[in-house]
Parts: sequence; structure tokens; C-alpha cells
Amino acid sequence: MYWSKDPLLRVSAVLSHDRYQQISRYFHLADSEQFIPHGQPGHDPLLKIRPAIDQVLKSCQTYYSPGVAVSIDEAMIPFQGRLHFKQYIKKQTPSMGS
Repeated sequence: MYWSKDPLLRVSAVLSHDRYQQISRYFHLADSEQFIPHGQPGHDPLLKIRPAIDQVLKSCQTYYSPGVAVSIDEAMIPFQGRLHFKQYIKKQTPSMGS
């Protein structure tokens, strides 16, 4: 996001590259000593942000109460990066007989 052209995402507008690198190097949300290597039992690819994810989930469960009618938008956002747990959903055509 540092080099993004989008003004809402562009970190370079408010931080120098060196300062961004310093913050990225030293800012941690989880203990890296607990990191289990990829391919080993118990590996969590999101370990570094797990505390933040857990807090968001807890807050959602505590404070969000969906109404009777809930609509789920299944739109997909194109992603060109590499992520080993990314899910591929093959494009499906609606069947006429269903």
C-alpha cells in the first residue's frame, strides 16, 4: 500500500519510506517465538495478526445483531498476489432448470 496510487491507501503521503520500514520492522501484534513453520502441524499463516483478528471477531459477536432479512453480496474482488490459502471459485453459469 506504500506505493499505491490511491490517495486513501497511499502511506507515502504521510510517512517517509525509512520510517515506514522502521515501523514495519518493530510493530508486532503477536509473539514471533510462537511461530510454527509452514508445513508443520499447528502452523497458523495469520499468527502475526491473530490477536487483532480475534478482537474484531469478538467485537462483532458482542455488538452486531443481524436483522431478520440479511443479504449477502457474493461479488469477488480480483487479486493478483500469492496467498496459499486463497480460495478459487470457478465461474458458474446459472442452470435454467433449477
